[in-house]
Amino acid sequence: MDKTLALQMQEPRTVEALRALADANRMHIATMLSQKEMCAIELLQQLEISQPTLSHHMKTLTLASIVKTRKTGAQVYYTLNGARLDELLVALGELRGGPGVK
Repeated sequence: MDKTLALQMQEPRTVEALRALADANRMHIATMLSQKEMCAIELLQQLEISQPTLSHHMKTLTLASIVKTRKTGAQVYYTLNGARLDELLVALGELRGGPGVK
């Protein structure tokens, strides 16, 4: 497949992911998750937001494939999706006209 065509096909997903990260709270959540897997309770303890607001942010990050979820009983655990972040780095590398970082 042509490289330009592949980038155009990927662009909506890239825009969605970048939009998801373009929020201070979501960026803070991603930074915390870069250190370790966390549950909603742990995230709420470190953020100054309500539980419904956290749910909104986690849904946005999950739909953009930035965050993966794992459910254990009633508790949901969150981790960063490293493969998706790698895809974003490649897309940004292509945007600057050079090969992406892998």
